[in-house]
Amino acid sequence: MMSGTCKKETEEQHACIIKTILNVTEKQKYGQGTTYHTVSIASDGETRQGDALVLLTMTSLLSLNSPIHEHLCQLPMMNLPVGPNDITTDKDFKHVFKHQQNLMMHNKGLLIQGFCIMPAIL
Repeated sequence: MMSGTCKKETEEQHACIIKTILNVTEKQKYGQGTTYHTVSIASDGETRQGDALVLLTMTSLLSLNSPIHEHLCQLPMMNLPVGPNDITTDKDFKHVFKHQQNLMMHNKGLLIQGFCIMPAIL
């Protein structure tokens, strides 16, 4: 699914559009012998989309009773805020890639499982 923006609406208005899409997909989650379940919503990093996703997917902490809690709580630095039905967000994947690129290009290198990766190696 894609949700465009004219960049004039507020994050609340954009969240309403995304929520409408989620509601429709929830009603259509059964098909051809398969059950579909939305687990994450992603954004390209546009500010209003990111803010809208925060409103929808960071409303409470992941419940201790959630079947995925035991797996996610063990991950260092893992944020556990979720939305209804444990839905999560990936709101700025470009930033993650830029951060990794900057780390790899640093003169001191990047330590991965005990191995130092230097820019000259890349």
